[in-house]
Parts: sequence; C-alpha cells; structure tokens
Amino acid sequence: FTYRDNSYMVNLFTKYRGLEFFGTLENVKGTSAFSGVGFTYTQYALESLYHFGKDEKFFGGIRYNYVKNNTDNSINRLQIGGGWFLVPKILVKAEYVNQKYNNFIMYGSNAGFNGLMIESTISF
Repeated sequence: FTYRDNSYMVNLFTKYRGLEFFGTLENVKGTSAFSGVGFTYTQYALESLYHFGKDEKFFGGIRYNYVKNNTDNSINRLQIGGGWFLVPKILVKAEYVNQKYNNFIMYGSNAGFNGLMIESTISF
C-alpha cells in the first residue's frame, strides 16, 4: 500500500499504414504506508512495429523499456522479434530478449535474462 504524492503518465500512439509507434513516460512519487519511506519511480518505453503481408498478418518490431527508482536500482529490457497471425485470434511469435537488473544487491550482479522466446497466444 502506498500514498501517492505526485505522479504523471504520458502515452503516445501513432500509425501510418503498416508502421506503428507507441511510447510512454511515467513518473510516480509517494510514501510507503508501511514504512513511511519515500520513493520515486520513473519508467519509459518505446515500441515500433511494422505489419506487412496480405491483411498485415506478419509483423516485425523492436521494444525498449527502462525503469529506475530513487535508490539507483534500474531495469532495462530490449526485445526484437516478429510474429504471424495464423488466423485473426491466434498468434505465433519469436523474440530475442535482453533484460538486465542493475544495482540490485539481492539479485546479484548477473541477474536478468538474455535469450530467445517463442510463444503462441489465443485471444478471445
């Protein structure tokens, strides 16, 4: 539980033909209801996708996300991948992901993920 002292969020989305861009900037400042300690988090994310093929069933894209708090802990994540909508509600995609945790003593200096993800989704 937290008490928010000050926060804001800005989102931007634009699309031109098959190219999409999404960006977000978020900042929150508050005080923990349990410890009374103040905190600040800043996050920004950028994503660009390009849809192509008949009915834009295929896409490729890149995403970057960064989060930092007032104790100099930060996480950055880069994703590069592509996908295919087999039918309108079924997607198969593959992505290279590199996620790093910085200055997290409890996780160790080598915490994070670096590798390939392959997934399929069904939406309703």
